Amino acid sequence: MKQLRSLLFLFGCAILVCSCATTKTLDIWKDEQHTDTLKKTLIIAVARQDHIRNQFENVLTNHLTDRGVLASPAHKALPQLNKDTDPDTARSLVKKSGFANVLILRSIDKSEVTNRQAKGKGYSTTSTGWHSYYTRSHMRVKRSYDTEFFTLDASIYQIGETDPFWSYLSRVRVEDSRQMAVNEFVPVLVEQLADSDLLPR
Repeated sequence: MKQLRSLLFLFGCAILVCSCATTKTLDIWKDEQHTDTLKKTLIIAVARQDHIRNQFENVLTNHLTDRGVLASPAHKALPQLNKDTDPDTARSLVKKSGFANVLILRSIDKSEVTNRQAKGKGYSTTSTGWHSYYTRSHMRVKRSYDTEFFTLDASIYQIGETDPFWSYLSRVRVEDSRQMAVNEFVPVLVEQLADSDLLPR
């Protein structure tokens, strides 16, 4: 009887932990040919509101810096870029700043989730790769989340490439505020990067 109560207690704890999880992994992909860890990395968050974008970039930058990655938030590293910057100019300025990688964070809608999962791997939805996302990060992008959830796509590119070498698709529950959801999501993202051997050891 005592063993049964212990098992029921552990089972109940497991259910509680799962019910409290705010991030659900939908898909993760890495190019098997890519074996390097992250070098100097530019963090770009595409968000409807500037304060959410800045928070995303700042929080992720801090976590990656703590793990040995030389990372910078785009809104601070390259403030001269704006919504009118063309992709070629963006690519040139990022390259001149010495960045080797670009990490893009963006919220996507259900149709993109379906397409993303159907591909079975990371892919770029634009012909110019990551470059156009910098322009979008300065615009009032279309809302692609509801009051309870939003779906995030995190993709990493090498400078000069149009396709990502790593991507992570997740569904994030908004329990208190979007700011709180960002704070809870970033450590999960960083652990996925570590599990993919992309962080310095």
